[in-house]
Amino acid sequence: MMDLDQSSKPPSPLPAIIVTSLVLGLLAYLMMAVTDITGQASFVQFSAALAALAYLLTLINIRFGMGILILCIGLSPEVGVGDFNNLRFEDFVVPALLVAWLLRTLRNREELASNPFKAPMLAYLGVMIVSALLGVSSGSVEWTRSGLLLGKNLIYVLLFLIVLNNVRTYAEFRAFVIFTLLVSLAAATISLGQSRVLEDPSTQRLHGPLGETANIFGGYVILHISMFLGFFLQFTSLRARIVSVICAGVLFYILMFTYSRTSYIALLCGIGLIALLKHRRLVVVLVIMAILFPLLAPDNVIARAQTILGIFSGPGPESWEARVSSWEESQSRILSRPAFGSGPGSISFGDVDNEYVRVAVDLGLIGLAALLWFLFRIAVRMYRLYAQIETPGFVKAFVAGYFILLVSISVHAGGATSFSAIRTMEAFMVWTGFLAVLINRYPEWKEEDAHAAALEAGVHSSAAIKH
Repeated sequence: MMDLDQSSKPPSPLPAIIVTSLVLGLLAYLMMAVTDITGQASFVQFSAALAALAYLLTLINIRFGMGILILCIGLSPEVGVGDFNNLRFEDFVVPALLVAWLLRTLRNREELASNPFKAPMLAYLGVMIVSALLGVSSGSVEWTRSGLLLGKNLIYVLLFLIVLNNVRTYAEFRAFVIFTLLVSLAAATISLGQSRVLEDPSTQRLHGPLGETANIFGGYVILHISMFLGFFLQFTSLRARIVSVICAGVLFYILMFTYSRTSYIALLCGIGLIALLKHRRLVVVLVIMAILFPLLAPDNVIARAQTILGIFSGPGPESWEARVSSWEESQSRILSRPAFGSGPGSISFGDVDNEYVRVAVDLGLIGLAALLWFLFRIAVRMYRLYAQIETPGFVKAFVAGYFILLVSISVHAGGATSFSAIRTMEAFMVWTGFLAVLINRYPEWKEEDAHAAALEAGVHSSAAIKH
């Protein structure tokens, strides 16, 4: 049996990743303080420098490059440069990280990890390529728009593959999951601090970093609330569960000021489904939240949330009526090109706030089927893994959080372009990459996870006895 004594465990890379990130964050702040980061030249120069640094650090240690990538996903603004309207730091970092990773893989003759979602991912990309070729040739979409969307979706897949192939030990898995959650807390807190929403919540919405809409930023926040709630459900240490629920509460407080009704409903659905299927005690938590929400939430947030009832009783909010109208108008476009659609980019994101309708218009019913196949494959593999894990601990906490995350973002996509918007989709693909790592490696990590859970519970019990 594997020796799992504390002395034999590899050290966690988390301290080194955090220190590196803090140093990079300080350097970035100093650079932004003396330059206009929203300017085209400054943004490109800063991004190129960051990409070069990521490349060098990745050649030294892949963990540092991945840390930079996760940091960029959480904190990067979106800036328009020339014909590119939504460039972000990771658009420069991912290619550099990819080259460094491939060189490292070839040098060390490392095998690529098995991808449990390979078939639906390839199917979706294949449909997108065919749709783009047909759309450009028929004149229903410009090749520049299709090319940009193809490039973005390729980056999403590369993010997934980088995570899948470079998280190899249990210690690395824990470190990167925790670091990703810390980045989400930093991103949400910084966005709240830079906004004026607390000064005048009646006229302000929390939009997140530069270029972020409130609805999409709300989607990003609920992804990470979901993970914290999973840890609250399955951690063995009471102290860790308290920290998890506090972090979830902080993010929920920030979420309220996005005034994103789509995000409110999506999170509620995610919590509600896992409560019904797996954790009935969460029903009590939902009841307590329903009682406390009107007592603690600001008046403007309560008024915003109450408009959700109009969707079911009528008349609904103006934004809801506009969404429904745009969905109805899209029916004719779907029926005119039902198989492969009009091509990626044929419909602007702002014209239809529904990922499934957008995909049906752009990629046709075949593209929509590929997307649903991808989500269904993830759900099936996740559910099997959750049933396979017998004891509570970090791994089961992660899968429980991902359960809530997957349901929440799937519902959120019904009122936003969640699987196309950069902030939400990049974060989703990183978390899905972690899930794929776990699917591949849980059998070899099973004993280590159980040992870590027992150790954490034992340390907590010892502390309680001494107290």
